[in-house]
Amino acid sequence: MSTENNTKIEDSIYDISTLLSLCTAESLLYYETKKLQEKSLLTEQLITNVDSKLKKRKQAEILYYSIQRVKESIRLKKEKINLAKKLVFGKKSALDLKQKKLQEITQRYQQDPIKIGESRILLSQNKVILDNTIELLSKKRTELASDLFFVLDIQQEPENNNWTICGLSLDLLYSNKALFQENSAAMGYVVCLIHWVSIYTNTELMFPVWPRSSEPLIYSRVAKRLYKSLVFPLYYTHNAEKPKYEYGAKLLQADVYQIFMNLGIEEYNPRLILANLHKVFIALDI
Repeated sequence: MSTENNTKIEDSIYDISTLLSLCTAESLLYYETKKLQEKSLLTEQLITNVDSKLKKRKQAEILYYSIQRVKESIRLKKEKINLAKKLVFGKKSALDLKQKKLQEITQRYQQDPIKIGESRILLSQNKVILDNTIELLSKKRTELASDLFFVLDIQQEPENNNWTICGLSLDLLYSNKALFQENSAAMGYVVCLIHWVSIYTNTELMFPVWPRSSEPLIYSRVAKRLYKSLVFPLYYTHNAEKPKYEYGAKLLQADVYQIFMNLGIEEYNPRLILANLHKVFIALDI
């Protein structure tokens, strides 16, 4: 009995010690768990603090760059303001100089008002003289034009309705080669007349003409690529030069049409150059 009791006592003691060790281990585990929870909370707080610091750092960087941009814009505005100040200063200096000059002129004329009256009288007299001179020149110009157009008379023959200049017929195609001298002379008169009409009407011809008696010429820079020439004859030439003459005759008709447009004449006949010039005389009332 005593042995069994001892065994039971030992078992109970073992159980109690085991229970105590388990309680101790459980308490230690609870303590460690609590520490771990506290550490995890601290870690989360640290992470939160780090995140907030990173955000603040990014915000600080953004703020820094925005401040730099503002500083740069302020610097540019300062430069513009300085340039504007320089311009204003320069204009102010120029205005000051002008003001000084005006003051000097005012003082000069205030000191001698008689000269102002004399100058006004001289100006009015010179204006009258100039107006009279312009009127006289206009009359002389009209008289000279009338004399020129009287000499270079253009008429229409009643028998065959052909147009003549100074009694000479004009055939731009030179169809009758026996009359080439008469035709060349008529062309010379026509070119001379077109030249003086352009001067009288202040028309700058697109294709300038050069009157040379019965061998007139016409110029064109446009046709250099086609004919490798700037000058085209307006008189009878050999067969090799005939295309140049035909082209020159077309340029002459273009000059007459330009005079028509300048004078506001509408009815233009490219086949009758003398009739067109007669219409120019009528439009000029000569």
